[in-house]
Amino acid sequence: MLAAGKPSVAAGKLQILGFEEIRESLGERWERMAVKVQTIASQIIEKRLATADLYTRFGELNYVIVFGELTDLEARIKSALIA
Repeated sequence: MLAAGKPSVAAGKLQILGFEEIRESLGERWERMAVKVQTIASQIIEKRLATADLYTRFGELNYVIVFGELTDLEARIKSALIA
């Protein structure tokens, strides 16, 4: 469950980050590098989240982030900065 162990995030803004472009740019190397790319992506996301935020990986190439205290515009800007 995405929010397991976290307080309710009623005012949060949901954003989805995808890494399809990275997979395409890596081409055949994607299979060798997928785990490393996912690990780095998780580290970057975690470093930039506040305590009221949470995230999870969704599928192979997407991350769902919930910003617990940001407005919709702030959440979109922060997602763009993370990406």
